[in-house]
Amino acid sequence: MNQVKIAVIGAGLSGATVSAALTKAGYSVRIFEKSRGMGGRMATRRSSGFEFDHGAQYFTVKSEVFQKKVEDWVGKGLAAPWEARMATLEEGRLLLKPQRLVRFVGVPRMNSIVREMLEGLEVELNTRIDRVVRAEESWKLVSENRKSGDSFDVLILAIPPAQARELLGPVANSFSGKLDTVMDACWAVMAAFDAPLDLAFDAAFVNGSALSWTARDSSKPARRDRESWVLHGSREWSREKVETDPEFVLRELLDEFFRQTGIKAAVPSWSSAHRWLYAQAAEPLMEGCLWDPEIRLGLCGDWCRGSRVEGAFLSGKDLAGRITED
Repeated sequence: MNQVKIAVIGAGLSGATVSAALTKAGYSVRIFEKSRGMGGRMATRRSSGFEFDHGAQYFTVKSEVFQKKVEDWVGKGLAAPWEARMATLEEGRLLLKPQRLVRFVGVPRMNSIVREMLEGLEVELNTRIDRVVRAEESWKLVSENRKSGDSFDVLILAIPPAQARELLGPVANSFSGKLDTVMDACWAVMAAFDAPLDLAFDAAFVNGSALSWTARDSSKPARRDRESWVLHGSREWSREKVETDPEFVLRELLDEFFRQTGIKAAVPSWSSAHRWLYAQAAEPLMEGCLWDPEIRLGLCGDWCRGSRVEGAFLSGKDLAGRITED
């Protein structure tokens, strides 16, 4: 076992990827996650017998490296193609789209992939790191519940840049403003219905609207056969309404959904709105990751490599490579 101790803050896909790779290489890795579950925006909400992938909706493949990983996930039953009936909506006009891209989803839910990657690793959930201190060539983490007071040789932040900048304080200056990358918010609405909605599509991109995306989540493979929908607010609308009351967001986006689809409004049997404060980089970096070998500090995330699920995976893989090579 390599005696180098590594702390990873963030248990999303990028944090899981770098943690799994470094653990396999023999390093001692400990992961800290402020939420009660793993996955980051590859998230699933479960309530009243319904399930919703309310963050990342699916992922596609561009690189050979990611292709091999996805094939591995599919082979393990952790991912499967989503053969959705795709469409575009604009001011009530529906255009069905041929399925050119292969879209994959986690099975039986989006966070299944990250949970499997972190299986057997040391993960502390519900642990918010309030402060990191660089002293005597090591990193010390301070948390609100004081669970983590150990020192680490390497610190990895797999979190949005604004959160990383706040956590690091003046140390962030070593990355020459790259942590100033802006990530836009996204409002997500989850709505369950007692009966299937009479719509000729399973997922649609929405143009010129408060909505940008709508999907019948229950159409995804290995999901429960109960009518469940996820609606995403557009980047502009979500930015404007970022501090708005969730109940208002819920009403507005549901009304817009029925207006755009043209079907009679139905009352959900269960519904909720969730705000992703850091959903997508406005201008993502294309550097793969950030690494300062002098102070042994690394950052990774989809914002480092294109704001996609594939980018999150490649960023974590890139950072693990930089650390093991250094």
